[in-house]
Amino acid sequence: MGGEAEARRLFDAFRDELWGQRHRDSDFTPAPHEPDLKLRELVDGAGVAAVPLLLDAMSGDSDLRYWALIGLQWVGPPAGCAAVAALVGTPSSRPSRITANEGGH
Repeated sequence: MGGEAEARRLFDAFRDELWGQRHRDSDFTPAPHEPDLKLRELVDGAGVAAVPLLLDAMSGDSDLRYWALIGLQWVGPPAGCAAVAALVGTPSSRPSRITANEGGH
């Protein structure tokens, strides 16, 4: 796994790919950009060194938050408590309400 500099390089490549996908010129041709592949390269190449960058991305716009959540999930348990807090604390990652009858209780 790479260090902080490699994590930054891979994160920047991912962010550039996401930006390219957002700002492509045509809705009629397939997007040549694949942020999911760049995110996978980040997670596979940097491992836990990617976690601080992904946590920082949580304060970005909704697209960046979405991909950061996926990245944190891909890192998994090695991401640590801060990642768990980010995943649990995101409104889209938990049900809007829980009733006594839900979840088999």
